[in-house]
Amino acid sequence: MNPSFNAPELAAIYRNLVGGVLPPAEGERPTPANMPRRIQRSRTAADIARAEGLDLGPLASARRPVRRRPTLPARIPARQVVVDRLLEAGCPRPRAQALATDWLRALSSPYVICCWIAAVGPGQFSTAAELIRQGFGTDDLDTPLDGVSARRRLSDGEAPGQVVGRLLTHRSSH
Repeated sequence: MNPSFNAPELAAIYRNLVGGVLPPAEGERPTPANMPRRIQRSRTAADIARAEGLDLGPLASARRPVRRRPTLPARIPARQVVVDRLLEAGCPRPRAQALATDWLRALSSPYVICCWIAAVGPGQFSTAAELIRQGFGTDDLDTPLDGVSARRRLSDGEAPGQVVGRLLTHRSSH
């Protein structure tokens, strides 16, 4: 039994809350505005609990939705990261495989290795290892040594030991 309200505003609010509409006036045809709305309602308490993400414990029905954990992106092995970077640097695949082994023996982090490959070149793993042992980073290669950067000296073929010695001299004088 529907309650009756004297105020039309209260009647409209009640109809809106319960999903009811005014029936068409006597002799009028129904329109979509005064047709009853269909509200999808859950059939059981278990359906409502599932929709709300609640666990009813032993009261829940046997049909429970399977919740899957979100998948994480696959981890790329360190060796593959280094090989990919060496291939980007222009090494042929067989050479890149061998160099990746040497780089991973000299340094541990594949991302540090990628920075050093970009800084000193693909085949200079021993130079990078020596610079790291002496406490230098890739940004230290831009240090001017007698007007020529350490990076340029290495790419021009100057012995890595001489460049490290110049960098150490430069560091102690500044």
